[in-house]
Amino acid sequence: MRRAGSRGAAAAEGCGRAGLTERVSGKAGRMAQIVLEGVSFAYGGGGDIFTDVHLVLDTGWRLGLVGRNGRGKTTLLKLLSGELPVRGRITVPHPLLRFPYVHDPREDGFGLVRRVRPGLEPWKLEREAGLMGLDPELLGRPLGSLSGGERTKLMLCVLFLEEGDFPLIDEPTAGLDLEGRTAAAGYLASKKGFVLASHDRTLLAASVDHMLAINRQGMELVRGGYRAWEEARRRMDAEEEARAARLSSEAARLRAAADRSSRWASKAEKEKKGHGPVNRGFIGHKAAKMQKRAGAVSARRSKAADEMAAMRRNVEIRYPLAMSPARDGVRRLAEAAGLSCGYAEGSPVVAGLSFSIERGSRTALSGSNGSGKTLVLKLLSGERLWTAGVFRRAPGISVSYVPQEPRFGPEETLGELARAAGADEGRYKAVLRHLGFPVDRLSAKAADLSRGQGKKALLGLSLCAEAHLYLWDEPLDHVDLMTRIQLEELIAEARPTLVVVEHDLAFLDRLGFDVLDMGVFAAKQCPCLDGRPEVPEVPGEAGGADAVGSGPLPTVSELKNRR
Repeated sequence: MRRAGSRGAAAAEGCGRAGLTERVSGKAGRMAQIVLEGVSFAYGGGGDIFTDVHLVLDTGWRLGLVGRNGRGKTTLLKLLSGELPVRGRITVPHPLLRFPYVHDPREDGFGLVRRVRPGLEPWKLEREAGLMGLDPELLGRPLGSLSGGERTKLMLCVLFLEEGDFPLIDEPTAGLDLEGRTAAAGYLASKKGFVLASHDRTLLAASVDHMLAINRQGMELVRGGYRAWEEARRRMDAEEEARAARLSSEAARLRAAADRSSRWASKAEKEKKGHGPVNRGFIGHKAAKMQKRAGAVSARRSKAADEMAAMRRNVEIRYPLAMSPARDGVRRLAEAAGLSCGYAEGSPVVAGLSFSIERGSRTALSGSNGSGKTLVLKLLSGERLWTAGVFRRAPGISVSYVPQEPRFGPEETLGELARAAGADEGRYKAVLRHLGFPVDRLSAKAADLSRGQGKKALLGLSLCAEAHLYLWDEPLDHVDLMTRIQLEELIAEARPTLVVVEHDLAFLDRLGFDVLDMGVFAAKQCPCLDGRPEVPEVPGEAGGADAVGSGPLPTVSELKNRR
């Protein structure tokens, strides 16, 4: 067994598919350790998820866990918490609590603590809620009455009620808006000792000091946090690309050499059997020599091919994606001025809303949960909603809409999804493969996909659509880091007209989205008798259609500065 550094270093020995690449140096502190020895796991009827894993983790680390959807992040956390049977041995210093955990929507925060952390004093929950920035009044309310973000923050607080615990946190950003993610990142950064499985780069960069990546072949452990891992990954990719170029050049040279040797050997053999007086001994020796040379070239070709195959097994291949936005028609695709909108007549969710969507623009709808972000996407998609004020959508434009939650029929296949959407099934499945879909999942029922795979299934349909306007509601929810990077590169290249609800600041910032803060337009019910909505005063945005687009939306960088 090889070890890097001293205490707390990770070790690998014959790890095969889930071996460990060591990138740890220096000394770790004297902390309790979690030890995996020869751990293997496979779900019934499927291939191995992990094979002969040897891994040592210090419980003082703030460890980020990343990997493609389906690589085994949640499985690893379940193995550590004892929820799944394991081949091999896992040693933990004390029971580990895993997030998310089952809760009763009727119980309040204090009741939750009594059930999952019996014997702890209530003031400890109040202390943690204060550190999270959570209103103490919420602790006594039934969990079912809280918003998704409030419930998530409360449950995170429950993980850290006792010093020395080592929480296992599985994708905590679901339900958290930008403000909630910022609060969670600051809270986790103040803690010591946890595993955080997440795809949110901003959250990881702010809160972890080690990274464990589950790659195509093996695991990769990096000390120094997300930025250090990202830089190490970038260097590794550059090195592997250079090596691939050398191997490709060598393979071409060896192919040419093999062809020459084969022709020489064939010619020598023909001369040996030729007509007239020939020196058969000399020609036979020459033919044997040519055959030996051809064999040597073939062996070198085989070795180069093995090296190339090994490299491909260990490199995270990022296939380029493609989409074909429609470019014809008007320049302004949609606009609103002084718009009130809701699901029921006279009950607005937003009021006084003004915006314009120009061809090629990228707009992100920001705001807390319930501020009307999804409502606006549905309105833009053509759904019939109650409106008052000015709203226009250019006639004849085609729209591709990705909803927030994937919903599939119990027997619906991916092929049926493609046909229902009018997409070419072959192209659709090729897109899914480029998004990291395992081959065996392409024939699975859509309802059996993981949440990340389900969102990719919807995104794949959208990428196959030739639309004027793309509307994506939380497109990165449960979607892995590599796919996020692929989508960033695609959007920068294809320049679709895109309106998103998304809380990944890195994604929004790198693509330069304009931000429409929906919190400004939250409707308030007027105390007057007729029940008409009170329209917030928005300077420069009143006065009908002429006011549409009267000023530029702030960029995500400006929005972060305001916060």
